[in-house]
Amino acid sequence: MNATTTEMTTAMQHAIAKAALPTPPLNKRIWTYLKDHPRQSIGALASVLKVKDEIVRLSVRDMQLRGMVEVVKEPRRVQGGPLGTNVRDILLFSAAANMREYELLPKVRSTTRRAKTDKPEPRLLSLVAPKDLQQAESHAAGQHRFDAESMTLRDALAVQRKLHELYQQLHAVFGKE
Repeated sequence: MNATTTEMTTAMQHAIAKAALPTPPLNKRIWTYLKDHPRQSIGALASVLKVKDEIVRLSVRDMQLRGMVEVVKEPRRVQGGPLGTNVRDILLFSAAANMREYELLPKVRSTTRRAKTDKPEPRLLSLVAPKDLQQAESHAAGQHRFDAESMTLRDALAVQRKLHELYQQLHAVFGKE
């Protein structure tokens, strides 16, 4: 750039700042830049938009989940290292081809989530290892079979009461810790 272009850019920046025009949201700025300049890395976007890499990465990931941005892996050479090992994949981002103008789309729900099942009673999520819970329950209840997956809240409270009674007995015999 020559001096005239630099002066013009500076004058435009001052005029925009003086007019107090609102800055568009970061997602819109990133998407617009990717539409005009496809196949950009996170670092390139951050340097052009003068925003931290982490913030750009979060915004691009959000737009990727919404289907607004497409990602491509491309092998690139990096300096150093033995020949053949100095290639790594770089993620390059572009605006989605099916979008002509910016529109914040809803997030796409993952189809891999498990569907909720109708259970008669709430299940207990064990905070101790199943083996330890099995041993404690079998000693307290005098039972030898135990299935932590099928334990209901009512059963868990009964086990807790029995364990508390056992603790009280041990406390009476051995005293405080």
